Amino acid sequence: TGRGATVSRLLPPDQAEALRALARREGATPFMVLLAAFDVLLARWSGQDDVVVGTPVAGRGRRETEGTVGFFVNTLALRADLSGNPAFAALLARVREDVLAAQAHQDVPFDRLVDALQVERSLAHTPLYQAMFSLEDALASVPALPGLEVEEVDPGQEVSETDLGLRVLARDEGLSLVLHYRPELFDAATAGRILDAYALLLGALPSGAGRPVMELPLVGEADLRRVEEWSAGPAFPDAQRDPVHRLFAAQAARTPGAAALVWRGASLTYAELD
Repeated sequence: TGRGATVSRLLPPDQAEALRALARREGATPFMVLLAAFDVLLARWSGQDDVVVGTPVAGRGRRETEGTVGFFVNTLALRADLSGNPAFAALLARVREDVLAAQAHQDVPFDRLVDALQVERSLAHTPLYQAMFSLEDALASVPALPGLEVEEVDPGQEVSETDLGLRVLARDEGLSLVLHYRPELFDAATAGRILDAYALLLGALPSGAGRPVMELPLVGEADLRRVEEWSAGPAFPDAQRDPVHRLFAAQAARTPGAAALVWRGASLTYAELD
């Protein structure tokens, strides 16, 4: 239906600065680092090593259009190749080249690209990509205007153009992570876990850029403890710790003539199956 909802998290300033330092070391921009991390997140959650993410561009690459009033925003479809489980630094290098190449052709209208590729169109989702990413780093503080008190108002987002849309907002208090999602596909708890995984991944990158992308952490300590509790199973008395074949033999001795297996009209007793 296009309905949308949001969840948000805040990355503290020290982690934001660590990501900027990582970008400088790798010869990339913060946008490229955050996008590459989003690619990893989508690949890990979807089980795919080929992902496409849409991102908006201002469409003002020429000096003649800088001062022109109007809406020139275009959309780029950025494809990421995570095959071979590369280290994050290697993936970042791929993303850097792909972003630069796409930016060099940002004047090509997105509609023309879709027509040229002749992709199958659907009213259920956008063509080429179903996830969006954007970084807004020009809104670090509310503007000060003489004689006016200015405050930022979040209008919310009751619609979602894509299945998932991640906006990263650079703020004085850190990086604000806002995930837009379609409630028909994700509930609030799932969307929250997706964003928590992204935040956890970003926290691991400054010291873990050399690790393979499929080995970077996406699950926090609390979730790991929960899985360990589930996998521990119930506690059985020592008398019930016999191997299953011995337990079956004991049952066959107790009820040799009872039906143990029934399938397609045929059956075996416990004695026969034993």
